[in-house]
Amino acid sequence: MVAALAITVALGAAAAGPMLRQRATTPTDAGYLGTELGMENAPNFRLMDQRGESVGLSDFRGKAVALAFLDPQCTDACPLTAAQFRLTAQALGDRAADAVFIAINVNIQAASLADVQDATEKWGNGEMPNWYFLTGSPPELRPVWDAYHVAAEAGPKPDKPNEQMHTPGVFLIDQAGRRRWYVSIPFAHAATDPWDGPSLNQVIETRFRQLWQEERSER
Repeated sequence: MVAALAITVALGAAAAGPMLRQRATTPTDAGYLGTELGMENAPNFRLMDQRGESVGLSDFRGKAVALAFLDPQCTDACPLTAAQFRLTAQALGDRAADAVFIAINVNIQAASLADVQDATEKWGNGEMPNWYFLTGSPPELRPVWDAYHVAAEAGPKPDKPNEQMHTPGVFLIDQAGRRRWYVSIPFAHAATDPWDGPSLNQVIETRFRQLWQEERSER
């Protein structure tokens, strides 16, 4: 029920615009660390990454995974999300080897290997060994969007016809392949609704370190 509510709110945000996000569930933004999704298994998928290699979620069992749905032609929220992934990896230091950052393409008009390769380089993530920008044909991509309740074909942005509106936010998946949190934080701060909480990279780092602490406690 919690997971369904979180995704419903996210879908509503996507319909309104790609920069919106779910409000914090804690009393103040400062305490926001994402919305709990329970311990359900994350739907598996297998697509092609920017290197031309077949990649599936199940390939990363034993690692903490941050999963986003991004448009390679996007010029606002998506490159900022990619940058937040890069900052997270830098902050994790040696532990970055135990983390994976995955983006799944939401734009069927820009779904070629060259599209995700170009976006990877343009966004500055080309040197990240644990960054995977996945794409495929529409029949391959749509079941993944559906499995994660992602609105990926919500139409073009009003002022940017080449860019797709889509569900914002990042899914955090634990080492056992279970969806644990959905994190959605604004990159644009509205004067009437200021954001006083942590940045996306801070939330991901905190939750990843929590997952690794849980793993140590279970041994």
